[in-house]
Amino acid sequence: MVSEKEWNEFVEEYVSRVFPEGSTIENAMGNRFDTGSRKLISEPSKVVVSINRRSRNLDRQIDSLCYWYKLLYDQQSVLRVDRKVKAALR
Repeated sequence: MVSEKEWNEFVEEYVSRVFPEGSTIENAMGNRFDTGSRKLISEPSKVVVSINRRSRNLDRQIDSLCYWYKLLYDQQSVLRVDRKVKAALR
């Protein structure tokens, strides 16, 4: 489990650098299959949402974000979803 303190530090050090114009972070409950124990695990999770124009550079930065999260917190995986949307601030 990643503590709230660890998560906040990760957001400050990594997430805010990848998404300097902002992001939304939501608390969620996740289910994942643990390959080691071969059991379904339910645990608190975080969802980071950011709307940006796609670019190769941003794509690499997001991949790096996933890599560092897995490495620093000994996670098996990070879910990444890319979706084309129409968005506007009004």
